[in-house]
Amino acid sequence: MTFAVTEACVGCKDTACVAPCPMGCFLEGPDVLAIEPSECIDCAMCVPECPVDAIRADVELVPPQQAFVAQTLQRAHRVGWPRLTRPLTRT
Repeated sequence: MTFAVTEACVGCKDTACVAPCPMGCFLEGPDVLAIEPSECIDCAMCVPECPVDAIRADVELVPPQQAFVAQTLQRAHRVGWPRLTRPLTRT
């Protein structure tokens, strides 16, 4: 099991969920975050920190969410989204 960011994150990018991640497995896209599944250790520390309830265990994803997560990760890998290891500060 791993965790994934669903479409509820699009446009939010609050990044509070990034701080508790001990592995630093969040990727920053232009309008959404993603979790690198090969590095997620299933600790679930990010889940309660998400203000829009967008983080789910991969086994809980319904087919449309699975497709969204797969497409997001493909974009992240193709473009090389930067890794976030701490929350972004907005000015």
